[in-house]
Amino acid sequence: MSNRSVLQIEVACVVLGLVLVGCSKEPTAGLPKIECRMLHGSGETQQLFQWKYDQVRATIVEVLKEASGEMPFKALRKEAKKRLADAEEDIGNPLWLMETTSLEMEVRGELIRSPETTNRFPENIRLVGSE
Repeated sequence: MSNRSVLQIEVACVVLGLVLVGCSKEPTAGLPKIECRMLHGSGETQQLFQWKYDQVRATIVEVLKEASGEMPFKALRKEAKKRLADAEEDIGNPLWLMETTSLEMEVRGELIRSPETTNRFPENIRLVGSE
């Protein structure tokens, strides 16, 4: 087989791979995303991949349940960051993801600030239903 034939086969394989998988610079293109809203009606939103939101949300819920449902927000951030850093998947900036996810959880009524505040970082955060 000539070098030209080998090259043609390699090119055909690459093209077939792009057709089957999709042609994108970002390997995660096409994965579902979630629109994370900000509390207090700022209208600002951030998009996260659904799998990242789910992983961070599960971590937040797990940490809060272990702390009887409420803890200082700074302590939650620290523990969540540690656990997310140990995760198998590289999720990116765990503190930004944790803040964005917790704000969406507040909008959904899953978390409550204690005491109620509009500050970016609340003093304490409580899991709804853990009273």
